[in-house]
Amino acid sequence: MRKIWPKSKQKPPARPTARRSLASAELNRNFGDLVYDLFYSVLWNHKGARALYLQLWRQLDREIGDGKSEFQKHSRAWVLQSAIELLVRSHEKHGRALSPSEQVMLDANLNIPARLRQFDSYLHKLNVQDQILLLLRDKYGLPYAEVASSLRMPEGSLRIKHQQALRSLEEWLWDRT
Repeated sequence: MRKIWPKSKQKPPARPTARRSLASAELNRNFGDLVYDLFYSVLWNHKGARALYLQLWRQLDREIGDGKSEFQKHSRAWVLQSAIELLVRSHEKHGRALSPSEQVMLDANLNIPARLRQFDSYLHKLNVQDQILLLLRDKYGLPYAEVASSLRMPEGSLRIKHQQALRSLEEWLWDRT
């Protein structure tokens, strides 16, 4: 698949420093950009992505402070699990659905270059789990094992789900009928 993923235009918001633990600060430094870009890519909304981003780090600060995650402090999969759970729960509230005019445009017989320019819209026709899967695996290049751990599903099932999501996108993008 061609590299056609758009870049997020904004940086993650600065986190308040008041109650930040050292472990949380390191996690934010290592994975903050990835998490923010994931939030924005799914929500299409900087305000919602920012609110979710700050909420995630407050939640992780509490968990690290309570000692619940002692063995997981430096794990990208653990951070992504928390981020994905939060993202899926809030997708209905902050997510951007395709407008009727966008849906009509996507259903119109566009030429292939025009379809590729509308890649984000086609991606958002997928359900939120499939969007997250494709972003983690294809945009960010995470290995299947880590994506499976982040989404809490068996790796074999994840590979099948990945192929199905890619086929759906392929049908929408390359359909010549």
